[in-house]
Amino acid sequence: MQRQKRFDEAATVYTQLKSLQPRDWRPYEALGTILIQKRKYAEALPLLQQAEGFAPSNGRIQLSKAVAFLGLNRPSEGASALEKAAVIERTNAQIFFKLGEVYQIMGQGQKAFEAFRTAVKLQPDFLEAQSAIGKLLMAERDYPRAMIVYRQILEKSPKDADAYFNLAIALRARDRVSEAVEALTSAQRFFKEQGNREKLAETEKLLKELR
Repeated sequence: MQRQKRFDEAATVYTQLKSLQPRDWRPYEALGTILIQKRKYAEALPLLQQAEGFAPSNGRIQLSKAVAFLGLNRPSEGASALEKAAVIERTNAQIFFKLGEVYQIMGQGQKAFEAFRTAVKLQPDFLEAQSAIGKLLMAERDYPRAMIVYRQILEKSPKDADAYFNLAIALRARDRVSEAVEALTSAQRFFKEQGNREKLAETEKLLKELR
């Protein structure tokens, strides 16, 4: 209730500002963002398109438009908005990561790979983007490169249970069983610490198969 009240109060303020400053993009973008947070994507989109008309080179507006398009299950238009945002904000790793996710939804694996790789170049400690690269490589059965990616993740995040688990899968696929068991043992320990029973059971099942 309190959150809804805050949204309504903010919406009232931005609506008043829009009336006072009809050519200022900011109230339109702010109202659109509030509607997105309320999952009212169809109502948000026209406001964001109006904001874009006043500020066509604003990356934040393009990013918000992309979120609205994705909420409406219109991924190709979401990708187009993100591509514009990426041109405007060339050093924003989050935009490239989101673009990679949308390309994946569209089944464009190579474009997704390039977008994720750009995100990592811009932000070397972006583990979520590195993990996405690893998953793409695993899907393509490029296990040697996937192993490199997961080892890089573990250098930065040595308690990453998922990275150990995926590394083990890649190692097993290359018949490197003893190394796979070692990685799974680490995954088992960290899944146990997390209290992740589902992944722990999956890890222990795989360990039994390999031992």
